[in-house]
Amino acid sequence: MSEAESAEHLRKRTTDSLKEAKRKGNYDVTREPLNFEIGKGCVIKAIDKQHSIPTRMRANLISRGIKDPNEGLKEGKYRTVVNMILGGSREQMRRLAFGDQTIKEGLDADNSQVTRKPDIENWAKDMYQFMAKKYGEENIVAFVVHLDELNPHIHCTLMPIDETGKFNYKGIFNGKGKKFGLSDYYFRLHDELSIINKKYSLDRGSHIAETGARHRSTEEYVRHLDEQREQLEQKCSTLQNEITIYRQTKRELDEEIRKADKRVKGLTTMIGNLEKDKSGIEKQIEELKRSGEESSRETQSKLFILQQQLQTIENKIEDKQEKLDAAVVQLRQLGEQHRELSDQYEHLQEEVNKVVPIAEERAFQGVQAQLSQMMIDDTKIQFSRLSQLDARALDYFEGTLLMDMAEHGQAIMTVAAALFLGYVDKATEFAQTHGGGGGPSGDWGKKDGEDDRKWARRCLAEAARMMKSNGRNRRR
Repeated sequence: MSEAESAEHLRKRTTDSLKEAKRKGNYDVTREPLNFEIGKGCVIKAIDKQHSIPTRMRANLISRGIKDPNEGLKEGKYRTVVNMILGGSREQMRRLAFGDQTIKEGLDADNSQVTRKPDIENWAKDMYQFMAKKYGEENIVAFVVHLDELNPHIHCTLMPIDETGKFNYKGIFNGKGKKFGLSDYYFRLHDELSIINKKYSLDRGSHIAETGARHRSTEEYVRHLDEQREQLEQKCSTLQNEITIYRQTKRELDEEIRKADKRVKGLTTMIGNLEKDKSGIEKQIEELKRSGEESSRETQSKLFILQQQLQTIENKIEDKQEKLDAAVVQLRQLGEQHRELSDQYEHLQEEVNKVVPIAEERAFQGVQAQLSQMMIDDTKIQFSRLSQLDARALDYFEGTLLMDMAEHGQAIMTVAAALFLGYVDKATEFAQTHGGGGGPSGDWGKKDGEDDRKWARRCLAEAARMMKSNGRNRRR
């Protein structure tokens, strides 16, 4: 837990970081006063911005007589901090936080008139009591509730210290290093939290094995898909916030490293100059002693002055050397933080690269399955009549969706699924790279009040049109 990350959690922003937050649009600064934290004894209070989370951790360990296992190590190798984000679906979390109040959106939105509702406080207190009971209240160093972002949530920062008073991350969270231990642990943790969350109409999400095995009607599937998309948006929003924190932290860390490096170079130069001055004075003292005139009053006076100057320079060298040693240690620590930060960023990027494609692929597969079933249902009657038609009559079907599906049905289904999900650019790109002629019409989109079956049929028809190689009468 760096000072910069702590500042982000506690909203202790610099002018530059506040400007960046406004520019990015990740936060609504007019709702920041609604944020709060829960302290010892499950007491709701304003966020303490004066004491950073690293400072709180050090004070906590000192008061309990526990030593930080990373203390004194050139590079920290023990996991001493666990950060958890607690939340739920956006709609319900906003209902808990703001009730039926209207929340304005946009970079310049002013929500300063919005008030915090008791439901979000009660939910946060229940979450705190759960965490305190499970991991020990003395191990919770920060429990901050953010209501100024897209989705209200909690940042719980705790130290993995077991009942013996020792840091034991693997023993508590990872099944002592067993394969899949952490995944299994968090799966069970979600089950435990769901019991409390039911009180606030926050239901446990379904396991993929279960959701993959269930058959749903189109309407049921669309509702399920909306939930999945919302969860994906929440996950991506969380990852984006973490990446934003990383970028801000990296900028601040780079500046600290630059200043520390400049300080090391400056002190090194100062010490070099003082050493030269010292050498010059020592040479003068030696020359006076070799002259054999040490007994004269004038020579003694010169020696005294030179020795005083020498002592002053030596004191300065000692002082600068101490400062140089401290600056070198600080520079090394900053370098270690920078490397750790880079590792965290790589991990975040891996998460983003995994989450988005997998979620999109699941959504595509599900929608394609539903559209396929719909096509089968809607064309049964048409196919039953084809056997009664002669070859000349079959020419009537040339250019229809039925014939298009017979010729390149899979491609049409892929484009239709993308349109159904709202991925217009993805649908256009697929059509153009698979023999089609372009994108949907300029006013394309689901109409107000349009039911899902009608919307799906329009997606199929538009997908068939987009997959035709002839680009005439096609608008972008």
